[in-house]
Amino acid sequence: MTLSTISNEIPENIRRGLLAKAEGKNWDECADLAKISRYEMQKWRKHPDADNLISTAINYSLEEA
Repeated sequence: MTLSTISNEIPENIRRGLLAKAEGKNWDECADLAKISRYEMQKWRKHPDADNLISTAINYSLEEA
């Protein structure tokens, strides 16, 4: 599964927040980027595609390192 496939299933603002989490940001920072509450951001983290998005982003970062 690629980031583009996942991006069709998760709204862009939420995707930005989840990618920030993959970069090591805290939940408050992620929620600010997504322009939603911390609580809502954490609920999106439970979305079935969130794990794939975060894992894929981490793998891309590791490949580029």
